[in-house]
Amino acid sequence: MDHAGIPKTKAVYRKDFQERAKAGVGLAKGVIALDPSGQLHRASGLSPVREMRLVPDLFSLTQLPFLVGQTMVLCDMTESDGCTPWEGCPRGALKRTVDLLAERDMEALASFETEFYLLGPEGTLDKTPMQPASP
Repeated sequence: MDHAGIPKTKAVYRKDFQERAKAGVGLAKGVIALDPSGQLHRASGLSPVREMRLVPDLFSLTQLPFLVGQTMVLCDMTESDGCTPWEGCPRGALKRTVDLLAERDMEALASFETEFYLLGPEGTLDKTPMQPASP
């Protein structure tokens, strides 16, 4: 996920997974700065030219219950060498924050929040108010 919560994913065939897990998978650094319309934010300083590596965190390997035979794994973004952490990695930012809080005897709890809308021919199907007070 990028900083705006937009999924940034790459697929790898099962037969290639072990090799890719060691070397990582290439991704243009500019992808992290694309907005939902596909435009690159110029102020980000990123471009589609330089590459990072997505290196999987095998501890996060998870079977997808809604896609038979498929799994997902969270990745750390590294420089193209596959070892040096890339400073723009959202997971890296979270790890640095957790470490900083631990130095202050504090703890962070974090999770994903996946949101979506169901759309029909007339627009949003769910007409309930956003975050109503009743629940």
